[in-house]
Amino acid sequence: MRLRVGLCMLVVAGLACGSSQIATIDDGVQEPKPLGLGESGSAPISFTRLIFRLDGGAVKVRFFEKRGGKLLLEQDYAEDLGVGPEDYRVIAAEELRKYGYNVMGGDDLLFDSDESGKAEYLLGATLTGLSIDAFGKNDLQEAAAKATVEWSLYDNLEKKVVLKEVTTGTGSSETASDQSIKRAFASSLKALLAEEQFVNVVRKSPKAAWQDDTSSNGPFTLERCSPLDLTLPANISDVMNSVVLIKVGGQSGCGAIVSVDGHVITAAHLVTAVEKVSVALKSGLVLDGDVVAIDVPQDIGMVKLPGSGYRCLAMASQPAGIGTDIYAIGAPISEELSFTVSKGILSGIREINGFAYLQTDAGLNPGNSGGPLLSTNGEVLGIVSWKVASVGVEGIAFGVPSDVIVERLQLRWRGEE
Repeated sequence: MRLRVGLCMLVVAGLACGSSQIATIDDGVQEPKPLGLGESGSAPISFTRLIFRLDGGAVKVRFFEKRGGKLLLEQDYAEDLGVGPEDYRVIAAEELRKYGYNVMGGDDLLFDSDESGKAEYLLGATLTGLSIDAFGKNDLQEAAAKATVEWSLYDNLEKKVVLKEVTTGTGSSETASDQSIKRAFASSLKALLAEEQFVNVVRKSPKAAWQDDTSSNGPFTLERCSPLDLTLPANISDVMNSVVLIKVGGQSGCGAIVSVDGHVITAAHLVTAVEKVSVALKSGLVLDGDVVAIDVPQDIGMVKLPGSGYRCLAMASQPAGIGTDIYAIGAPISEELSFTVSKGILSGIREINGFAYLQTDAGLNPGNSGGPLLSTNGEVLGIVSWKVASVGVEGIAFGVPSDVIVERLQLRWRGEE
């Protein structure tokens, strides 16, 4: 926080403007009592970060001559949007562990090692309101803070926010106003841990239900694509004829035609809970496609276009070597940017939460989902699934490998069964 209570107090010292009977922030406040988790504890959870969003007078400061003394001045402030220091991550991790939560990460400052990627739930916080009472006529003797925090609980398996809660907490310190804010943050976290709905969610691992959420009706027999003599980027325009734009309501993404008879591989999160989608080819032709397979855990979907005779792309049986060039085609941000090409490298082959992914540094954004990741010879190495979107993080995106798609959807090629 940029707010420096000590400096402000020097300006207002000696300005009496109120009664000594004004209640202060922490008068009569009871400490929140977190609920017990039971012997099983919680699913793996990690605290990510605290965001300060204190605009429009969201910081309210009162200066008192002393605790129980006269009110000298009260003032509203606005703070710039920013990310809280690493201290808050450590505070959150310690509080969660204290009450039996299975915390991943938050202890990496000493050993430069972080296992937060193994968490099934991610907890993030936004500080939306802050009040501070500062005591001391000429210098800061004590400070009390009240923090309003909006909490977001993120299911790291299904990649979505599953719970939002707002809590308040108070804290005081005889050393600095920043310390009182940290204690108020810890108090607001304890208030969250006293919320029955939050505890009931994190007590159960989402993994079992998530792994069973597969509605593929395989095996599927597809007409294999004829081999194409392609070299990227020279033949990128030829490849685009086998890439499609998929629209579901106001959402759009992409897919790759991988069979002569019009089977399109895409991301499950684009086509879940619908039976038909609108599919646009590079030529401008728009068709209705039937959603014929969904694998939510691995984020794979398959759409069948009407008829046959489609230009298609071969699926690679094995990934390229790490460090080789990789091309992505998609519709970043909006369908107006359809068939945008980005280039990167195959950064790694990863196993995350028990599922296989290709990692790439290619520039990917919302709208690239489901689009192909291509080798330099035009084969589909995989389809885009998700990326890491975080402050200070760039170039970490993931796709589902083609061999995994073939295995999980039980794809077979006609004449090769």
